[in-house]
Amino acid sequence: MLCSIAERVYLISRSSALVGHKDLMGSCSNARNVELLLSANVLEIVGDNKVKGIKVKDAQGIKDIEVDGVFVELGYIARTEWLNGLVELNEKGEIVVNNKQETSRAGIFAAGDVTDTPFKQLVISAGEGAKAGLAAYNYVQRLKGKPVVRSDWKTLLTNK
Repeated sequence: MLCSIAERVYLISRSSALVGHKDLMGSCSNARNVELLLSANVLEIVGDNKVKGIKVKDAQGIKDIEVDGVFVELGYIARTEWLNGLVELNEKGEIVVNNKQETSRAGIFAAGDVTDTPFKQLVISAGEGAKAGLAAYNYVQRLKGKPVVRSDWKTLLTNK
């Protein structure tokens, strides 16, 4: 999905090959704006108030890559220890979110099995992902002083 809206997409995997549905993996590896970085690890997300880049280690060494955002896919076991102190976590280590998928830190949104939302299922996570995406979009629009998408859809855009 990012390939159709982003100028450049870096797909970084610790493994030496992409794993997943063959057609989907083929479309990712064949897209002109996707760069595959296999057998690589993200060492750091760089930026103060917003993401400005990442540090990646691969067989050639450490690279600094300029990016505007990061989407993390961690696999089947939700591991949130690395977020401790960045956003509020509950006693189970789940990310605490409100009904707009906002975390305790402005500009950071979360969805799916890593959140404190009950009923961990694919359909719940997909819906939360859509909410988090819209909330993140509105957050950026507000920073720019531009109209946002209203949550009630009665009118599509508002400046509030």
